[in-house]
Amino acid sequence: MPNRELFSVSADELDGRCVLRPVGELDVAAVPEMQARMSKLLEDCPNLEIDLGEVTFLDSSGLRLLLDAKQRCAQAEGRLTLSNPSGEVLRVIDLTGLTPVLL
Repeated sequence: MPNRELFSVSADELDGRCVLRPVGELDVAAVPEMQARMSKLLEDCPNLEIDLGEVTFLDSSGLRLLLDAKQRCAQAEGRLTLSNPSGEVLRVIDLTGLTPVLL
C-alpha cells in the first residue's frame, strides 16, 4: 500500500486557469490521485497550470502524467503550464529530452 504521507495535491482556480499544486513524490503511487484531480479540473478548465515547486521526486509515471496533461489541454484547446519545477524535476525532464516539449 502506498505511503500517503509522501504525496498530496491541492487545486485552485485563478484568473481563468486551474492550478494543481502537488507536494511530495510524483511517482507511480501518486499518479492515480493526481490524475483524478486533473481530470476533474479539465472538465471545466482547459488551461491548466501544474506548480511543481514542492515536487521532490518525479519518476517515469509522473513524467507520463505531465505529457498526458499537455495532450489533454491541447485537445480541449487550452494550454498546460508547468511552473516552479525543482532542480530534481528539471533534471528528469532534461535527461529524458522532454524540455522542449514540456517547458
